Parts: sequence; C-alpha cells; structure tokens
Amino acid sequence: MTTLITYFKEAACVVFAELVGNISETTVAPSAKALHSLFRNTLNDDTIDLDVRIAAVSAVIRFIQRMPSSNEKERFQDLLPGMMKTLTDAYLSKGEAADEQALKHFIELAEDEPRFFRSQLVDVVSTMFEITEAETLEERTRHLAVEFLITLVEAKKRAPGMMKRVPLFISRCFAMLLKLLLDIKDDPAWHNAETLLGDTGDTSNYHVGRKCLDRFSLALGGKSIAYVAMEQLSAYSDAPEWEKRHAALMALAFIVEGCSKVMIKNLEQLVTIVLDCCQDPHPRVRWAVCYAIHELLRQFSPHLQEKYHNQVFLALAAAMDDSYPQVQVCPTVYECCKFPKKQLQAKTRLDYH
Repeated sequence: MTTLITYFKEAACVVFAELVGNISETTVAPSAKALHSLFRNTLNDDTIDLDVRIAAVSAVIRFIQRMPSSNEKERFQDLLPGMMKTLTDAYLSKGEAADEQALKHFIELAEDEPRFFRSQLVDVVSTMFEITEAETLEERTRHLAVEFLITLVEAKKRAPGMMKRVPLFISRCFAMLLKLLLDIKDDPAWHNAETLLGDTGDTSNYHVGRKCLDRFSLALGGKSIAYVAMEQLSAYSDAPEWEKRHAALMALAFIVEGCSKVMIKNLEQLVTIVLDCCQDPHPRVRWAVCYAIHELLRQFSPHLQEKYHNQVFLALAAAMDDSYPQVQVCPTVYECCKFPKKQLQAKTRLDYH
C-alpha cells in the first residue's frame, strides 16, 4: 500500500510538472497558496521516497517559472531549504540518475530565475562546491554542479553582482576549475607522433575546465578575477608537477580574452610566466608555451611584440627545433610567426617563415 501511495504522489508531481507549462499565468497564481503547502509538506518530509521529492523539485521549478511576478515567485523561497535537502539526499544516496535529474532542474532555475537563490546563496553555493569536490561521485554529477555555478555567474544581467558578494567565491571557483585541468593523461602516443594529435590525453574533466574557465573570465571580467588568477597561476607555474605547469599556461590562454583590459597592466609578469617554461623538461609544457604565446599575441598586439619581440621569437625558434615532433608541428608556432611580420618589420633578424 505504501509503495502504491508513493507511486501516486510521484506521478502527481510529474504530471503537474509537465502540465504547468501549458497553464496560463492567470490560472497559476490563484492556486499558489494550496500548491505551496503541498510542495512544502512533500519536500520537508524525509519519510517520503526520494524520487517523489525530486519530482516535487521539478514541479516547484516549473511552477516558479510560470508565476507572473517577482513578488509571487519570492513567496516560494522558503521551499529552497527543502529543495536543497532533496538535492543533498540525492547525491549522498549515490543514485546517479537521481542526483543528475535534481541538478538539471537547479541549472534550469539558475538560468531562468537566478535571483530565486539570492536569500540563501551562500548555502546553495557551498552545497554545489561540495558536489564538485566529491571525488566519490560520478564525473557527470560533478560537472553538472560546475555548470550550475557557472550558470549563476553568467546570469549577471538578471542578478547583477550577486556572485561577487559570496565570500571567497571567485578564488574557490577559479581554483576548482584550474584543478580540472590537471586531469590530463601523458599518452605515449603523443610523444612520438609526427602528425598533430589534437586533444590526445585530454579527459572530460579537462574539457569542462577549459570551457568553464573561458566562460568564467568572460562573465566576470578582469577586474574581478585577474588578481586571483595571477596568484594561483604563479603558484602552479612554479610547481614540481608538470601537470600544474601545463595547467597554468593553458588556463592563462583560456582566460586572457576576458581579462585582457586588466591583465595588460601585468604583461611583463604574464610573459615571464610563459617564457620561463620554454626549456621545461616536459614536452607537453613546452607545447603549452606555444599555445599561450599565441593567445597573448592575439590579445595584446601590438604591445607585446613591441616590448618582447626578441624573447618571443627565440621561444618560437626553440619550439621549431624541439626534439619532440608534437612541439615542432604545433600549429600555434606558425600562426605566431605571422603576428610580427607586419608590425615589427626589421626589428629582428629572426624570420622563420
């Protein structure tokens, strides 16, 4: 009997979540009070099956999206603790399908109604960080938590400055994304191949880190993240692990577009970080040097060429003479050589065209 009741409750939530999108806003508002009570009782009752509570989270989110005004939406903010508790129970149960489903609902709400999380933002962000850092969870689950955080960062028009007010958020988020870049495999095939192998050795963690660092920097801009980035990248570039040195160079390349207006003030430090790795013992780090140089040239032309053309050309010349074919054939080496041709003219005798 209990199983049957649970089934009916879940079915009711699922049906409501599907139907609410077709209900007019004028019809939704009058039912708000009754539904609020139903949702609250369902979400806050730990004895109710987790699948039912997840279905209730979906129904709540759909309902909030259909509410006609911000004031009416805010009346449902007291449901957020129960929604977060449901999410926590889902990932603690290690039910992959359950926690992924719940996280997808939260991402949808973060995109459409980011201000809904405002009153309990610190707790919400803390829970999402716990998920991203829980190595016992499936990668897909952790990546969805990352996506939630980046979605809130990108919601700056609907919730201006909201994420900047969360204590230490920018530093912790940047560190979390930077750590994802460490998950790269030193594939033996990469070392000996004479043709470009592209993303050989890259993992799903690496790809998520790369994509989200770019989005993170573009959304927040250099004024918010440049100092934090320089501090963390400098520490990584001096680390004994090649993965950290590689991550520092690649992360710099990924964020420089979003931070260029501020980072140009630290151009000498950026160039130093990159060029100090030219003679790195690991070939993948030397490859990353070329990639980083290319991005710096794109963003800081012609200032970088005018001040550092000799050092940059020497670094590119060393790459073209590298003992590892992958470094030699790195497309960015040849692309970089195109930048100074029109702008520096006869400033250097080095010509590798």
